[in-house]
Amino acid sequence: MFSAFFPSIKVIAFALVLVLITSSAYGMEWYWNPEIKVYKEYDDNPTFSSDSKEAVLAEKIESTITTGLRREMKEARLSVGFQDRSYDKNIKSDQEDLIANLVLDQRFQRSVLALETSYSDKKSLSSELEDIGLSRGDVKKNSLSVTPSWNYQLSDSSLVEIRFSDLDVDYESEDGSFSGYSYKSYNLIWQKQIASRWTFFTDLSHQDYSAKDILSDSKTNGLTFGANWSISNTWDADITAGYRISDSEYETAVQITPQITANIITDQKSRGNLFNISTQKEFVNSNVDLDLSKTLVPDPFGFLNDRDELKLTYTRNHNARVRSKLSYRYYETKAVQNNQTLLTAQDREYQSFNASLSWKLSNSWSLVSRVTVSEQQYVGRDAAMSTQVSFGILYRGLKRSTSF
Repeated sequence: MFSAFFPSIKVIAFALVLVLITSSAYGMEWYWNPEIKVYKEYDDNPTFSSDSKEAVLAEKIESTITTGLRREMKEARLSVGFQDRSYDKNIKSDQEDLIANLVLDQRFQRSVLALETSYSDKKSLSSELEDIGLSRGDVKKNSLSVTPSWNYQLSDSSLVEIRFSDLDVDYESEDGSFSGYSYKSYNLIWQKQIASRWTFFTDLSHQDYSAKDILSDSKTNGLTFGANWSISNTWDADITAGYRISDSEYETAVQITPQITANIITDQKSRGNLFNISTQKEFVNSNVDLDLSKTLVPDPFGFLNDRDELKLTYTRNHNARVRSKLSYRYYETKAVQNNQTLLTAQDREYQSFNASLSWKLSNSWSLVSRVTVSEQQYVGRDAAMSTQVSFGILYRGLKRSTSF
């Protein structure tokens, strides 16, 4: 539907890279910023299972290097992260995760052309645990996301933006327990500032979801309206509300007789609300973030889901060295293809509470600790709980740069 109006991702990416590299290198600034975290973690249920729990102790290393080039109207930024986890007991395998993000940005007098690309190579033990609550150490997840965008300043108070996002996910497993999928999103956004503290916007969107290993496709059209209110210099609020219509096609196996099973293809249309309410308030030594939302998210079972979510975060700087953070997250997911007899088993409720504390030893070194308690409940299954406790040391190098 909308795809005919969008150029190829490769054309956009090539054009943006060409703009960045063909300009003079003189006057460019090169910057870099390393970070490494080493810690021990105790987890009493690493696979988030309701059937059997086996506590493990893990040694983890997380390292990230961010580097980039910028010059007046353009910037290229690359971030590469590596995570290594070693467990004292066999939970299928140790983990080595790779995460890379590339951001290209070219600014013109009245417009901005940008490209965001991210790649990850993870084991499902880390990549799927929080999103779907099922994990297996021997399943690898590879994902590639490419998001080009272009916005144009219509006037001093209004702009229009075109954005396209392409997410491609593959799983490597022997039994095919997870299905890879493709999720494309097209957005046309208009924004208008009507006062110094008020900005209104509207978003016309289209999403295409397609599972790779089973027949399950969904096409969704949505329209949302929203506003941003800068209540004060330390308090912002956003509200977005809209509506979506989804057309889905999926295949299910139906037992006709004890000896005969038939594959039935079902076409279904569903409707639902879309919304997001968020606010951020800064105090003298602390800040609070609250976010309520209803969105669409894909999963590796071959379905597109409605997700109702609440996130609350409180951060406090006790003094120049000590900082604490408390956060709570709750969400509920239900399949858009809402066949009650076949899909209810994937409906899920999840909640987690996180408390962390950091103590700054110097400008670059900090001691960090964290406690996380999580719970999930699938329809028709027992609830599962997990408690994680970690302690470690963090090195965050000062941002350095050089010009040439």
